[in-house]
Amino acid sequence: MILTASRDKTIIVWQLTREDANYGYPKRELRGHNGFVSDVVISSDGQFALSASWDKTLRLWDLNTGSTTRRFVGHTADVLSVSFSADNRQIVSGSRDRTIKLWNTLGECKFNIQEDGHSEWVSCVRFSPNPLNPVIVSSGWDKVVKVSAVFTLSPLAANSRRRQSNSAADPCDVAMPRARRAFYMMIYSLCNICYFRGTIYSYENISFYPPRSLNHKTQTRRAFFDLVIATQTTLFSGSGADLCSPLVCQVWELSKCKLRTNHFGHTGYINTVTVSPDGSLCASGGKDGITMLWDLNEGKHLYSLEAGDEINALVFSPNRYWLCAATSTCIKIFDLESKSIVDELKPDFLEVGKNSAEPQAVSLSWSADGATLFAGYTDNVVRVYTVV
Repeated sequence: MILTASRDKTIIVWQLTREDANYGYPKRELRGHNGFVSDVVISSDGQFALSASWDKTLRLWDLNTGSTTRRFVGHTADVLSVSFSADNRQIVSGSRDRTIKLWNTLGECKFNIQEDGHSEWVSCVRFSPNPLNPVIVSSGWDKVVKVSAVFTLSPLAANSRRRQSNSAADPCDVAMPRARRAFYMMIYSLCNICYFRGTIYSYENISFYPPRSLNHKTQTRRAFFDLVIATQTTLFSGSGADLCSPLVCQVWELSKCKLRTNHFGHTGYINTVTVSPDGSLCASGGKDGITMLWDLNEGKHLYSLEAGDEINALVFSPNRYWLCAATSTCIKIFDLESKSIVDELKPDFLEVGKNSAEPQAVSLSWSADGATLFAGYTDNVVRVYTVV
């Protein structure tokens, strides 16, 4: 299953067939927002989706029925980004009103982060999946990266055995690939006890072959903002890039909502920020065409990668030491170990006129097994690249 959010004010749930001629078809259309849908994420159990819109609201969707179960009202300007916490019990949103809000799943705003916050639009917010160092990362138009601790570890931190539960929605019961060694960790958040899971990954050297596509059929041509992927084992989300989005990356402490560290380096507004699967690294990119890598454990800048053009979206590979950057001209795949480019993905746009700008990739997401890369473009098409 894959979800796409678009400027046509809709979210489409796609059923993937993985056939060459027809890789997927629209299974359900989610309607309700009155403005562009700028971001969408899926809960870890695959039952719910969370969307952010230019209508200043968030919506929680039941993917089984296609209905809205909660509306989140409180922002005073376009909401550009949204993210679930690892246990799906907390939600963070970022807006053009320059605030970051923390919500529970009942639609109640628990914290409004303004003190020491962004001085310009908040373009992207992401939770870290790391239970040992859980953080919120945000980016904005003010060119800064900020990092804070989020949870307090319980003395009962590690539990190598699976907790018994009959609830399908329990965070411990999210399916994982059996071939990987998984562990569980219990920590206390501000309001509840949360269970997290970790996984050990391996890395390989592989390449890509040409893409297949999914078409977002609407009456007008709209730009994709975001896409997320869910499978029977796990899910990964891609950060949508607002075409006039904002310049800072921040990480916040959820229990106290107190900023810990500022990281400077970008010279232009930041469109996107992403966190590595193990929560140790953060990458940010935007107008200056530079991808900056940050160590979330040490709170320091590691190194930078030159993308060459404005960066619309970033995503880490789930099983390789790769970082994918969607730029205004192509998608670049960086090998973080060698700091080299593995591949550059640029499809042929046959219908584009000589004086017309080529479509841009503005959102990225990997399949759970790291074999398929989904890219949302501004010409209404999701292009599917397969690793071979």
